[in-house]
Amino acid sequence: MTDRQAIEAFITSPELVELETRFARFNIFEALNVARRELNHSNFLAFLLDPVASHGMHDLFLRRFLQDASRYAEETPVISAIEIELLDLSQVEVLREYGNIDIFLRDSSHKLAVIIENKVGSKQHSDQLERYRTFISSKHPDYRIVGIYLTPEGEESGNKHYASFSYENVRNLVLEVLSRETVLIGNAVRSALEQYTDLLGRRFMADRELEALCAKLYKRHKQAIDILVANIPDERGTLAEKLEEFINSENFISDDSNNVYVRFMPPDLDLPFFLGGSGWTSSTRIVLFEFRLQRNAILVTLQMGPGPADKRERIHKFALTNKPPFSPEKNLSPKYQRLFTKSLLDSKELQLEEDAKLDLLETRWKEFLEIDLPQIKKAIIGAPWAKEH
Repeated sequence: MTDRQAIEAFITSPELVELETRFARFNIFEALNVARRELNHSNFLAFLLDPVASHGMHDLFLRRFLQDASRYAEETPVISAIEIELLDLSQVEVLREYGNIDIFLRDSSHKLAVIIENKVGSKQHSDQLERYRTFISSKHPDYRIVGIYLTPEGEESGNKHYASFSYENVRNLVLEVLSRETVLIGNAVRSALEQYTDLLGRRFMADRELEALCAKLYKRHKQAIDILVANIPDERGTLAEKLEEFINSENFISDDSNNVYVRFMPPDLDLPFFLGGSGWTSSTRIVLFEFRLQRNAILVTLQMGPGPADKRERIHKFALTNKPPFSPEKNLSPKYQRLFTKSLLDSKELQLEEDAKLDLLETRWKEFLEIDLPQIKKAIIGAPWAKEH
């Protein structure tokens, strides 16, 4: 088959039509341009959690939300799933921006308070989670306080009093409630809930059906897709060059890089202890800063790669006990482990005009240099292993 014939077969294929139809499907949240707006997600979630709201679920979603979140508590849950099941939650108050808390749940009859901090595209700052607990303790000293840190990927909160919860959890709970035949939900509300789960599936998590469709499309039309990919303007290359300029302007040490990642290390953090890795970079560094050029975001991370197990365990344990600035997963992975992550551009910002996008990228980079990097440096330089070889 010629290249032209391959492309013609691709553009008329039923798989491509199905893919286009999937993304052309109307979604009210995307139509209103609120897909990644934290405020709007908090408003809709508060609506779902309110037992007296007009969604028809009464306190079912609220109950299941609290029960599911209790499974992710770092310590023994303040209130167990069994106890939640036995409570009458019909009188729970749902408040927005109470003491700057995104969503606050207050159950006066059972003296229970729930703090929900919702982060869609931003990070927590100024020790706000602990400040919220202190505020609620002062207002309700005899209440049990539950903390929930909600992010797209269930990021660790860095505070033992807050369970880390993800938007995948929220989506699964909505789908569970929709599947219950005993719950009488009106057609308008059901449509809104279905569109909301569709939005969460497409914007915040891996879509297994979409992955399977794309794999099928590529298998059948590999020749055409490879031709298209080979002729796509190299936007990633331009962004990678810009990121390398940032590194050079700060006299940071460059490491292995390509159009997907750009790795570097500030000279004062290039410690002998971080050497000895294998199967990752030619420098043998175990720990490196890394720009990640993802399809829907540009991140700057502190990444730990393969290396001696004892060093990796010590570094991981140190990061776990120094949150923030670090934000590692609780369990140590055998190869790669992110110790810190900051978003420089999100999916919406990647659609900006070239000049605006590069200006915003530079602004975020300066924020990293002025705020995040000094905290990371201070922590690492003070680590007990910092001067070891």
